[in-house]
Amino acid sequence: MDTKATLAAPADPINALVALIHGKLPKAQAAEAAEFARQYYGQEAPEDLATQTVADLYGAALSHWQFARTFASGAPKLRVYNPRPDEHGWQSTHTVV
Repeated sequence: MDTKATLAAPADPINALVALIHGKLPKAQAAEAAEFARQYYGQEAPEDLATQTVADLYGAALSHWQFARTFASGAPKLRVYNPRPDEHGWQSTHTVV
């Protein structure tokens, strides 16, 4: 996958995100992660998505998807962090809860 393609804001960010997921994850995980990403961003305004790079959309969605996959029933689960590219592979100007 072309790295430059992940940095630009595409005309259709959801489809670009799904393509990136399928390009980076094993086939078995990609289908599940792609569906999660579609639902994760499904109600987001297109103009809001257009302000983010596909790499950052990918990082946010996959971070939450992986975090949710390890949920233990009956125990609260909380994570608070400031994502940085060198540590998390994506960035945000906001603290993530």
